[in-house]
Formats: sequence, structure tokens, C-alpha cells
Amino acid sequence: MTIAYSQRDIEWAEDRLGTSKEYTLGTAGCLVTAVSSMLSDLTDRPVSPGELNLWLRENGGYASGALFVFGSVSSFGVRLAEMIHCQSTPAPIKHVSEALADGAVIIAQVDSKPGGALDQHWVRLLTVDEKDAQIMDPWQYPGKEFTTLSRYFAPEWTVERAIFTVAIYQRAGRNLLDLWQIPIHLDEHQTELSIRPEAPRSRKSRAAQRTKLAKSGS
Repeated sequence: MTIAYSQRDIEWAEDRLGTSKEYTLGTAGCLVTAVSSMLSDLTDRPVSPGELNLWLRENGGYASGALFVFGSVSSFGVRLAEMIHCQSTPAPIKHVSEALADGAVIIAQVDSKPGGALDQHWVRLLTVDEKDAQIMDPWQYPGKEFTTLSRYFAPEWTVERAIFTVAIYQRAGRNLLDLWQIPIHLDEHQTELSIRPEAPRSRKSRAAQRTKLAKSGS
């Protein structure tokens, strides 16, 4: 079963993306959200976008403040097997389908406003064929993340045309990390963690996080 996340979930939507002062997970965290889904499924340990964002911030997962480093999550027991750029060539749909069948997780770059200059957006491919693909779309609201790639088709586009980059991740072995054992200095981020509207489940989640961090000695 695919673990789905929405970047617009109030649990983390207002968290700053990396160290950016301009972007949040809600506005620009599609890639990190898709990676969270990938890690949750490949490592059999749920890692939310909010948790992953904090970990990446502390462990070299961002370049230039908010640009995700694709190879930075290897400590979770996964590896970036392939990075295929297909802006000027058709996406290799057969290869992608075979990789999915072999148990890989695929994150794909699409155009959020198809037909003009590329306005990049990242989704997770679940199934794909010549006509369409099933995706987990981080931009959709919680509970509605599962949709089709064709929502990002311009007129006359095919699946091969709608995919601009493919990142193929595979399980690489044992997860070397217990996320809660990674030192995260929560006080440094307290302002960022509390700027979103409070909700009962949000308070519970943060309380649980602080408890786990305290137990780890952080």
C-alpha cells in the first residue's frame, strides 16, 4: 500500500523549506513530500514531510537553502539508481514500467502549467502505460493525493511528453537511521514550527516529537 502525503497538510504546510525565507513545504515542498512517500514505502518506516524536512536541513539534504539533494537520503537504506532527463526526448515509459514492476519507486518531474515554459512540479509515479499513469500528487489536499498524470497534459500530449525528469530509487539495504536518534536542535526551529495555525492533532504530533527527541538525548 502506498503511503501518501500532501504538502498542504496543516501539520507541516507552513514549515519553511530547508533554510529558505521565501518558500514553505506548502508552497514548494512537492519534491520533499514525494521523497517522504518513497522513504516511507521503501524503508517500511513512515517519515512525514515535516520530519524529513528537518532531517534534510540538519544533514546536508539541501543545496542553496532549499534545493533537494537527490543522493542525500542514502542513509535511510535507499539509493538513487537512475536520474533520467527527458526534457528534449520522450520519457522511457517501458523502462519506467519495468522499474516499477521490480519494486523501485519513481519520482517524476512534470509541468504544473502544461503548454508554456516549464513550471516544475514533482509527483510519484505508481503505475504507467502508454495512455496514462496513476500518481501520488503532493499538491492535492489530504485524502485526495491519488490521481492521474493526465491532469498535467497539454492538448495532444502523451505520457512520454508529460514527464520531464525521472528519478528511480531502490531499496539498498538496512535503514541506517532511526530518525529520532539524529540530533535536531528543536529550539533553533521553534519559531518555524509554531507559525502555522494550531490544531489538536498538530499539538499532539509536536508533543510526541518533543518526547521522542528528549528520550534520544537531543
